[in-house]
Formats: sequence, C-alpha cells, structure tokens
Amino acid sequence: VLAVPRLYRIIKNGMEKKFREGSFLLRGYISLLGALPLGLRRVLNAPLRKQLSPNLRYWVSGGSRLDPSIARFFRKLGISLRQGYGLTETSPVTCVQEAFPANFDSVGYALEGVEVSIDEPDDLGSGEVLVRGHNVMLGYSDEALTNEVMKGEWFRTGDIGRIDASGNLCLTGRLKRIIVTEAGKNVYPEELETLLERYDGVKEAGIIEVDQRPAVVFAMDDPEQCGPRAKEILKDFNTHTSSHNHVVRCAVIEDLPRTALGKTALTKLRDEFDAHEIA
Repeated sequence: VLAVPRLYRIIKNGMEKKFREGSFLLRGYISLLGALPLGLRRVLNAPLRKQLSPNLRYWVSGGSRLDPSIARFFRKLGISLRQGYGLTETSPVTCVQEAFPANFDSVGYALEGVEVSIDEPDDLGSGEVLVRGHNVMLGYSDEALTNEVMKGEWFRTGDIGRIDASGNLCLTGRLKRIIVTEAGKNVYPEELETLLERYDGVKEAGIIEVDQRPAVVFAMDDPEQCGPRAKEILKDFNTHTSSHNHVVRCAVIEDLPRTALGKTALTKLRDEFDAHEIA
C-alpha cells in the first residue's frame, strides 16, 4: 500500500482506540507483541495482519514527512511501514527506507543509480538536497525555469536535509517554508507540525508565518468546541520547545484545505487562519 502519512495516522489512531477499548486478552496480546524480538513479532502478528489485509507485506508512506511515532507504532506490531522520498522531477522516487529501518527520522538510502548530495552544508551537515541520476528529468518546457533548478547534472530539490553516518537521507524541511524570526532564528514548519499532531484531538496542523513568527491552523475533531483545547495544547507545547519555536496564535477548522493530490494546500492556510483565528 502506498499512501500519504495522514492515512497512516488515521489507521494508527483507530487501532489504538480499539486496543484501549478491547478485551483483556486483546490488550495482553498487543503488549506481548511489542515485547517480542522483531523476527518473532512478525510471525505471531498473523491474526492482526489478517484483519488488516490477508496479503499485507508492507506499507509505504510518501508525499510529506512521516511522523516517526507512527512508524514506531507499527513496528511494535511487527508491521513494516517504509518512508519514501522523491519528486515529480525525479521520476518520482529517489530514496526509500529498508523494511524495518534503524533510523525512523530518515527517508532511507538512494536507489541504485541515483546519487544524493547536500549543497553547502552548515555546521550540522544540513543544506539543500541535490539529486543526480538517470531518474532526473531532462528539463521543463521553460528553459529559464530549468536553469533555476539544475546545477550542472544535479537537480536542486528545494528540500533541506542531511546524510547520517549510515548514509540515510534525513529531511528537515523546505527552503521556501523556513520562517526566519526577528532574532534571525530559523523555524522549520514541518518539525512543528509533526510535534503538534501528536496531541489528542488534533487531526492535522499547518504552520504559517505571521509577523515573523510561527502560527498554526489546527484541524481538530470538534472545531466548535476546541478553542480552549487548542490553547491548552500550545501552552504545553511551548513549555517543551525552544523560544524561537513558540506558537502563540492559532486558528481551528474542521479540515485543512487540500490540493488535487491530497496534500495540504499551503497557499490557502493564511486565508483559513485569518477567517478562524482564536482570540
């Protein structure tokens, strides 16, 4: 199965609810699976896999960043959830994780025949991700646009990442989405969204820039009753994150706007924020 992270979060939340409300035997079975070695876990989870899909081998997530907590949840059940990475201009897959990756924060290794490099890395090894290989497009119909994204044989992805000690590509965010605060600190919206989406009641979170600070548009289970809950979430969130990542302003809606491909329509988030901001 290949799907966007949102689907796997919905599946995870649904399964967790069933486990909590299930019988003592079910809860004991799930606890046992999580405590077993991975190899044995993959054998004894047969009843669970049969309920999900008799022919289930593994799932693949793509389209946006997968929250590592989701991958860890399925790993405890012995189910492989692999994260892939690529763009339309790279045909489209560039990297994919192993069946049970050691680094949940990565998108895995580059495919055979594909090279990945980091352009002008900073002190932490992060920089723009470049891709070279037979999978890279020949160019756009507009030569000027092609020249903007090509650096010799390398395609400039516009994504920020680093390569870990094992050769895995780890993504941080998008160049165009970085928020630079008045103090000159960089805020990476994707990281904040991942953390905020872990709170109960939050279906999705979309970070935008408002007055050189991050603000959030929440999609919540009950938007009409979730104003106080949203404020509680931000209060707790801000006590556990650095000051330049603090989020004070928020809006709450039922669902985030989406593109035709099912991704969050980032260009529409500001309008949603302006229309539904919580005082």
